[in-house]
Amino acid sequence: MLRIAIFNLESHDKLQYTLNCLYRIKEELIDSQIDLFIDKNNIEFASQNQYINQIIPLSLNNTNIFNFKSQYNSVNYYSRNKYHIAIDTQGCFKTAIFNYSLSGKTAGFKKLGLLNNLISYLFYDEKVQLNSIVEKEEKIKVLLSKTFGFEF
Repeated sequence: MLRIAIFNLESHDKLQYTLNCLYRIKEELIDSQIDLFIDKNNIEFASQNQYINQIIPLSLNNTNIFNFKSQYNSVNYYSRNKYHIAIDTQGCFKTAIFNYSLSGKTAGFKKLGLLNNLISYLFYDEKVQLNSIVEKEEKIKVLLSKTFGFEF
């Protein structure tokens, strides 16, 4: 069984793009299990998706140097699930670190800028360059296609 963790802590409408792609993962990888790490405000919306095994609510909006370790430990708790791959559909520093803690193989976006290039170099095995892709929905599809090797 392929265990997949997906991070998407973005707004409701951007989360929809990720949820729209889950059926394709389950269609190709029938024996896969998808756990979704999302903003706690999107739990009700995401729970309607039949392809999600487990929803893990997170709130990283108020993360600072003082509470980072406790939030990291709460995410790291799920690393016992031994995910085969963790996918960061957001691409920010915090989600990259949490994503990396869950799996030996990771995927995420490579954004412009020195810090963002460093983040993608350190934390992602599979990277998708963002500057050539305009729409968020297309970004998610390209990331998942590169990660799993089939079209979305």
